[in-house]
Amino acid sequence: MASERHLIERAAQKLRARSGAGLRVGIGDDAAVMHPRGRTEWVLTTDAFLENVHFLLRAHSAEDVGYKALARATSDLAAMGARPLYFLLSLALPLSCTAKWFDRFLEGMSRAARSFGLVLAGGDTTRSPLASDQPYRNW
Repeated sequence: MASERHLIERAAQKLRARSGAGLRVGIGDDAAVMHPRGRTEWVLTTDAFLENVHFLLRAHSAEDVGYKALARATSDLAAMGARPLYFLLSLALPLSCTAKWFDRFLEGMSRAARSFGLVLAGGDTTRSPLASDQPYRNW
């Protein structure tokens, strides 16, 4: 697979990504900065947090995974000098994910949200077709 920089450049070329009205910082940084009107600027980012890449089920508790997922995404906004207010939660969970594991994941994410003063604004959920090599249970 190509480097991240190469993938970004290829996407920018194919999708004709460019600065437009209200877009101050676009593709190529950790977040986009929009200036839709007045003195307000919006800094937007998205961050994948993947099992066996960013966390290991056998080594990390569900609470730690939830906390770290939000803390990691929030750090990109801080790097842009932004104060995060809201977040979107997109999840792709394997069939092996138990309600107990998910509730504990949410407890960790809730702790992070309170710490950082963030409000969940929406998101998306789906099932992952990829089976985990470990069952999702409380470790």
